[in-house]
Amino acid sequence: MPDSGDHPSPHRICPVCHLGHTRPRAVTHVEWHDDQLIVVPDVGAEVCDFCGAVSPADDRLWRLDQLLRHGHALRSAPQRRPHHQSSRST
Repeated sequence: MPDSGDHPSPHRICPVCHLGHTRPRAVTHVEWHDDQLIVVPDVGAEVCDFCGAVSPADDRLWRLDQLLRHGHALRSAPQRRPHHQSSRST
């Protein structure tokens, strides 16, 4: 029986540089669509340990792309109103 020792589990060879191996990580996806900035936190991805290339491994980006292609409107996050302190005369 072979000894597994401290060898890392096998990962996929990077499809970009062909030198590194991809490892699962959560990343933040950021893109512009028309004049809106879209931020999707905690997207599952495979990230190369050599060149840093990111390959999405989460279907949320595919679903977002489908919504945008079919012209669905994006909802904006609620705007925070600045907190104004009342002026007091002393």
